Amino acid sequence: MANKLRSAVELLQTTVSELTLSEANWRSFLSTASMNYKYSFANQVLIYAQRPEATAGASIDFWNKRYKRWVKKNSKGIALLDDSGADLKLRYVFDVTDTHCYHDETFKLWQVREEHQESVIKSFADNFGEISHLDFKQNIEQIAENLTVANEADYLAELLEAKENSNLETLDEIKIQEALHQTLKNSVEFMLLNRAGMADEIYKNSVKFPYLTYFNTLDTVTILGTAVSEIAQI
Repeated sequence: MANKLRSAVELLQTTVSELTLSEANWRSFLSTASMNYKYSFANQVLIYAQRPEATAGASIDFWNKRYKRWVKKNSKGIALLDDSGADLKLRYVFDVTDTHCYHDETFKLWQVREEHQESVIKSFADNFGEISHLDFKQNIEQIAENLTVANEADYLAELLEAKENSNLETLDEIKIQEALHQTLKNSVEFMLLNRAGMADEIYKNSVKFPYLTYFNTLDTVTILGTAVSEIAQI
């Protein structure tokens, strides 16, 4: 187990170091993370590294008891970090594609249909601030902005402490705040729209992250990724 744990940690660190090398890498990660939004940033990275196409990961116990689905023979679990106890250890989850049901193979992922959009936006507005647009995508963009403004201060403080040896060192504090804000806002918007099933390839390729490569150390990428993961868990 020690070797497997060490391998998982090394995989995590290696993958984190590659996430911000390009916008394509970051978009690819966000696509996976948006479908596995309930997990921590570290475990989103591990899911991305092992099964980037995963859309719904859960333990065997969860699949058996909640959905009456069983993991297929010879399926390989996705190794995640478990820090709930005194010592760090591994736990394993399986994607829905690893499971089957004897009576009904249908498993529908959560999605926002057109008839649900109005109630979804109303709920978001009640919880996350005023929304003034009529178009659903514009509403999501405003929500991402509201969430970023409301939550970025703590992450900025961490980033300023961790900027040493990163490209952020070349920026002043105001520019670092701008870099964090813009990257957070666009990332959260991307995740929300992708999770809602409304991020087609044209949209995905149009989203830009001009400050992404300034986050180029393990610490700065981890702070950025954690911020995105936690803000997008709505």
